[in-house]
Amino acid sequence: MTTHYYHGSRKLFERGAVLVPQADGYANLDENSEFEALVESRRPENKTPRGKSVFLVTDIDLIDASGGYNDAVYRVKPMSLPEESDLAWYTEAFCEHDGGNEHMERAIEFIDKYWSGTPFIEPERRCPEFRCKRAEVVNLHELNVDRSELERVLDMSPSP
Repeated sequence: MTTHYYHGSRKLFERGAVLVPQADGYANLDENSEFEALVESRRPENKTPRGKSVFLVTDIDLIDASGGYNDAVYRVKPMSLPEESDLAWYTEAFCEHDGGNEHMERAIEFIDKYWSGTPFIEPERRCPEFRCKRAEVVNLHELNVDRSELERVLDMSPSP
């Protein structure tokens, strides 16, 4: 069975464009820097840093839940082996971290589960996300706004 990967965006990409990690992406925002630094400090050496990842899902219905935009949904082909994590663990860790030092042990436990790819304990809250270093746009799978509302980007296809 072939797995299809999807990426949601507010940008208009052409077929063949190569998606790369965005410097202004969620994992790189200043307001998230303290928590993301903690998440990064727990990252196993063999995993791609969140700040250097393109985020994908295999279920289009999870784009919004995983923090992506669903203005334009692209089917993409990962250009490195996708790494799976359950974003529900990340969310739980964030909530524990927000609770202060007395909750830090649980936050770290949940961060480790995020990195390990352990499915969340409550099936209805699972939110698998996939990270890869780059992904190629196969096609525009779904458009949920007028094309004119999407941000145009420069040609992102790989150099010869």
